[in-house]
Parts: sequence; structure tokens; C-alpha cells
Amino acid sequence: MTKRIMIFFLAAFFPFTFIAQTSFYSFEECLTKAKDEQKQILMIFTGSDWCKPCIQLKESIIETEKFESFANKNLILFLVDFPYKRKNQLPEIERAHNERIALEYNGEGSFPKAVILDEQGKKIAELFYAKQMKVGEFIDQIKNSINL
Repeated sequence: MTKRIMIFFLAAFFPFTFIAQTSFYSFEECLTKAKDEQKQILMIFTGSDWCKPCIQLKESIIETEKFESFANKNLILFLVDFPYKRKNQLPEIERAHNERIALEYNGEGSFPKAVILDEQGKKIAELFYAKQMKVGEFIDQIKNSINL
């Protein structure tokens, strides 16, 4: 019961928080962790409170136990969020950080957009997400992109 209360609390106050333990909000921190662990980075651009496909990706894939298990073993997750609602606005420093990252990796402003980067920050692949996609299909895309 306590775990459910904690998850509810986190969901209420952090609308698109990854439950996976390898999720970060600083790109520099992600790069350091990726180098240390020799893992690739899965960067996801999202509009956590307005983009329906982003919310579907979160609910149907990212927050599943199967994906979390795979990601914790193989990836460093990095969320680049652009919420719209006033109550969900990010602090100015985080918003500026996300805009800088978006200029480099998501210039066209696609949402959701999932990009795999190597530990140096070089783009390896862009992943495809469709509404009816299953967790296994998304994981297979990742595996094929990073040769797992």
C-alpha cells in the first residue's frame, strides 16, 4: 500500500517521470553515466500534458514492467519534456536546457520523438512509435538499432 501511495504522489507531482532508475534530467549527467556504464542513451522528447501520443507512449510502453526491466539493463533514459499547462511548467533553467537539447536533436519539433545516442552524444537512430505498437516491438527497434 505504501508503494502505491508513493507512486501516486510521484505521478501527481511529476506528470511524466520515468519509474526506471536510470532516468536523468541533465544531458551532461546522462553522457557521464552512459560513458561509465558503456550504455546508449534513449532520449525521448515529449509534451507530457498535451501530446496524446506522448502520453500513450508513456502509458503503453515506457511505464511497463517489461520495458523498465529492459531499459534498466541496457539504456540510460533521458526525458526532454515540454509541458504546456501552467501548473506543469518547468523551472526556467530546465526549460532552457530542454530547448537547447531540442535544437540539436529535434529541430523539427516532433512529439513524441525517441532518439538513441551513443555515449558521446552522437545520434545512432530515431525510433518509430505508433498508437497500437506493443512493448516488444518498441524494444525490438532498440535492439536492432544498438545491435543487442
